[in-house]
Parts: sequence; structure tokens; C-alpha cells
Amino acid sequence: MTRRAQYQATAAFLLLGLSACGREPTPTGPSGSRSFLEGVWTGTMTIEREAEPTTSGSTSWTFVVVPGTNLQTFNVTIRS
Repeated sequence: MTRRAQYQATAAFLLLGLSACGREPTPTGPSGSRSFLEGVWTGTMTIEREAEPTTSGSTSWTFVVVPGTNLQTFNVTIRS
């Protein structure tokens, strides 16, 4: 192996080792995370009806998981 090839191999090895720095360790079990839907979602709602003016405004939807369910049942509050 030439000296240049040795330098390249050493550099590649160091770069691979450094690329993993700063990462969190992989999980060893299921996380305690809730449903991805849980939380507050905001946006603009537009209502279009035939022969009526178009209405739009800001809305927020709050999804809260119902305790004791499989994280697929929610209480929802809509504010507009």
C-alpha cells in the first residue's frame, strides 16, 4: 500500500468515526411518545357555498388523546 493510499484510508476511517459524533444513542425500547396527531394544529379555513360569499378565517384544532385508549381516540376542540 502506498503512503498516499494509507493517508486516504486513514482519512476515510476518521471521517466515518466523526460522522457519528453528536448523535443520540439508539432507543432500547419503545418511547413514551403520544399520538402524532395530539397537540394544537392551526391554519386557515375557507368555506365556499354556491350563491354565497366565500368566507375564510384562522382556526385552531386541539387534539387530546382520551386516556385508556389506543391513541386513536381524541377529544377535539375547534376555535375559529
